[in-house]
Amino acid sequence: MAPIISRMPVLRQTRHESPNTRQVLTQGFADEVRKGFASIVPADADVAAVADAIVKVVDTPFGKRPFRVHIDPTQDGAEVVNMVSDRVRAELLRRIGLGDLLTPRDSAVELQSAA
Repeated sequence: MAPIISRMPVLRQTRHESPNTRQVLTQGFADEVRKGFASIVPADADVAAVADAIVKVVDTPFGKRPFRVHIDPTQDGAEVVNMVSDRVRAELLRRIGLGDLLTPRDSAVELQSAA
């Protein structure tokens, strides 16, 4: 869980309190989050951009497809966060000897060569 900073004191206070107290203190939080996100999405955001991105990825040849594609009309920084997260994950996989998981393998070719 990654709580929003403004809610951190509430979460700290509720750590030792009953579930009912937590419910009262966080009541309406989900609606607040939904409204907040709705307020930053531009009015001209086009949902077709997501479909176009999916088509483009599917049409991309094997081995050339991106690991992640961002369609973010809000420009809220998620793309940067994900790039850092992906880089750290890749470094970890290499350090523990699983770097081969970072590139796609054609199982049909592997099966033929094994036969």
